[in-house]
Amino acid sequence: MTQGILLFAHDNEQVQYSLLAAWQTQRIHKWLDKPVSIVADQRTVDNLGKHTSLFDNIIISEQLATQKKSYSGQQLTFNNIDRSMAWELTPYDETLIMDTDIVIQSNRLNQLWNNDADMLVCDNCIDVFAR
Repeated sequence: MTQGILLFAHDNEQVQYSLLAAWQTQRIHKWLDKPVSIVADQRTVDNLGKHTSLFDNIIISEQLATQKKSYSGQQLTFNNIDRSMAWELTPYDETLIMDTDIVIQSNRLNQLWNNDADMLVCDNCIDVFAR
C-alpha cells in the first residue's frame, strides 16, 4: 500500500504557493520521510523552476475556477477548486492532503497512516498569530 502527501499549489497575485510547496516538501522529507506530489497549474509549475526535482509527481490541473477572498485587507484570487478532486488525482493508496502554509516540526503526522477510517479531519488547530 502506497502512502504519500498531496499538496495543492496555485500561485496568485500575492502568494507564491509554489515556493511554499517547495519549502513544505523539504519539511515533509525531513520529518515524515514520505513521497510528495503536487497538484498545480502550468504557470505555478513554471514558477517552481529548479524546485520541481523535490516532488515525486507533478500533476497538472487547469481546473481554475477562481474565488475572491479578503486576505490581509486585500481582495485576492484563490484557485483551489481542484482540491475536491484529491481522490481522483492522488497517486497514493493512503493520502495526506496538506496545506502548503503549515509548519511541520515533528514526525507526529506519521501516526495517521494505516488507519481504518476512510477519511480523517482535524478537529482543532492553533492559530500562532492569534492575539
